[in-house]
Amino acid sequence: MGVAVAAVMGVQSAHAGKLKGVRSEVRGSSSSSSSKSSGSSSSSSSSSSSTSSSPTWGSSSAGSSDPAELDIDFGNRPTYPRFPYEGGSLGYVDRGEDFGGAADADRVTRKFAGRAHVEGAYLYDSLYRTGFALDLNWRRLGVKTDLSLFLEGPLKDALYLGSTNAQFALFMRPRLRWRLGGGAQYMIDARLPGQESRDYATGANLTTDVDVFPFWPVVLSGRFDYGTIYKATSMLGRGTLGLSLQGFELFGGYEYRAIGDVALHGPTVGLRAWF
Repeated sequence: MGVAVAAVMGVQSAHAGKLKGVRSEVRGSSSSSSSKSSGSSSSSSSSSSSTSSSPTWGSSSAGSSDPAELDIDFGNRPTYPRFPYEGGSLGYVDRGEDFGGAADADRVTRKFAGRAHVEGAYLYDSLYRTGFALDLNWRRLGVKTDLSLFLEGPLKDALYLGSTNAQFALFMRPRLRWRLGGGAQYMIDARLPGQESRDYATGANLTTDVDVFPFWPVVLSGRFDYGTIYKATSMLGRGTLGLSLQGFELFGGYEYRAIGDVALHGPTVGLRAWF
């Protein structure tokens, strides 16, 4: 898709700016260190941690009277509704206890759940991003993949960045789900063939994310990734606030990504479908 965009728009890589810097970091040809990226990861990580510290999220079921109780009960087999707050329920996970509001006859007992989203972002310095993500879950296990096309204007350069990860849900409550996992991240060049050598690279990735369902129809989501793309360290931190209505969530937030010392960040908006 990126090659087609470049061909139609007449992308000229000779004038590339930030995306050319990303390629230099991945090749290891940049003399800058990754200390700034590491520093940013600490602040984003602490931001994600503070998101999951509210004492009220665990008090959703009749069997959990302690608001701070977030035990890892691997004997429990949680299930999912079709979407958050379905049928007046408290959130998104049914642990076989009092789901709150939803009648027993209407209770959803699905083992499988998924969501997909498309989004767009402005990253300043004439840089734009469009992306999609697919997140599939069975009980506590999940697979998540995402891919973003970065387009530098006016019509200068194009590049894909993405990742695929396996995840395990450590905490699952009606109002809170926290997952950990890992996999691979990658860079795919989207320049016109023949202009310059095309760059492709991959590396390992660690990821964690949290979804919070404080009250209808609000959904709070946060994510933090850290890894490498060939010779460059890579970090991603993002947070969004969404409104969930009958299986669709309109959301907005902010994403910060660093490849070595090159920062790609800005506000993002999108539409998510839960299924």
